[in-house]
Amino acid sequence: MLLREGERSHSVPRVGHWRGLARSRPWLAVSALCSLAVVGGCGSEGPGVEPFNAPVKLRPSCDIEPLAVLADHELRRLVQRLDPATHRLTLSGVLHAWRLWSAAADLGLASSLPHVQLPDAGEVSIDELILGTGQSYRALHFQRTPYGIRVAPKSFRTPSYFDAYHRDELLCVLAEAGVPLTRPIWTSFGKYRVRNLLDDCIAQFSLTGELPWSAVALTSYLPRQQRGWRNKFGEFYDFDLLALALLRTELGEGPCQGTHVCYALACMANVHSQSPILSQATIGRVQRRIDGLRELLWCAQHADGAWRLGWETGTASRPPDRHAPLTWGASIAVTAHHLEWLALAGCDSKGRDAVTAGLKFLVTALEVASADELSRNYNAYTHAARAILLWSQMGDEGWAEAE
Repeated sequence: MLLREGERSHSVPRVGHWRGLARSRPWLAVSALCSLAVVGGCGSEGPGVEPFNAPVKLRPSCDIEPLAVLADHELRRLVQRLDPATHRLTLSGVLHAWRLWSAAADLGLASSLPHVQLPDAGEVSIDELILGTGQSYRALHFQRTPYGIRVAPKSFRTPSYFDAYHRDELLCVLAEAGVPLTRPIWTSFGKYRVRNLLDDCIAQFSLTGELPWSAVALTSYLPRQQRGWRNKFGEFYDFDLLALALLRTELGEGPCQGTHVCYALACMANVHSQSPILSQATIGRVQRRIDGLRELLWCAQHADGAWRLGWETGTASRPPDRHAPLTWGASIAVTAHHLEWLALAGCDSKGRDAVTAGLKFLVTALEVASADELSRNYNAYTHAARAILLWSQMGDEGWAEAE
């Protein structure tokens, strides 16, 4: 566990406390000291192991030639349609904009993050909106915990437009954007760093609730040589346990029709291909799931190139009473999410036509959408644009090829 600069740890009892405990309840003092020695506080397993400062880079991976769906100037135009300054966004929307602009920067389509206008602080970039500036603007959506900091629950957040948010979503986006753990975070209660978010993620970790965002963050920031990590209760976890928990999720379950689970598994396999984090048995299971998902998608694609609600059935048609009414935004979201994880997991020539059709569907959707439609389904359209950008990177020197 790491502390705010200049702050003393209150989670580790002082010497006087141990003396008093030893006099009154010696058996409890011995037990507590043993627990502290085993757990080592909340954090990574193994002596001297520190998280990576810069996260592991997730690399698009494919063994087919680049899919040049659009020229660079056309890609830039589509991205600019999603400039956050022209849309009223939630916290989640701003994070989605950050993911998109980071992908655009990787292609040389953006030299800096977009800016928004704040009533009291003037113009700030979207990363400053999220992490604060340390001068005229402090991020108000954080909460201090005994282990670090986290994004506060909705009911505690101000202003009110910071509403939609998933567990560890911010830390996940920071990892995808390549933000180092030393990056300052200016809150209303002092200066912290990104690694304080990671401290809290580790301390609060469990295999219940939403896992995909935590999985991407931990896979990206934690070093490969460590065996695992312990939470605030001293419970031990590692990447195998995390992957197996994701594999137990039913297809189609979870946010965005279950596509975030697919993305998390693809990220873990992607990082493993660079530096092993999973046992041979577990990576084998993950890869078999990814292979099965690909085959499922080739069968579930609609004639217009989209994947829609009910994709997990493996067919392009679905019983009318199984899901909520189909919406255009859902079609964009499902298609885009699948193409994002497919870019990271790899795809051979067998899926080329399916991927190309899906990308063309997203390009058409972005081109014809009105400004109101883009605002109404902003997150989905950023996933669409990002998927197009990821596939546009295929074949560039340095990208890994699928095995």
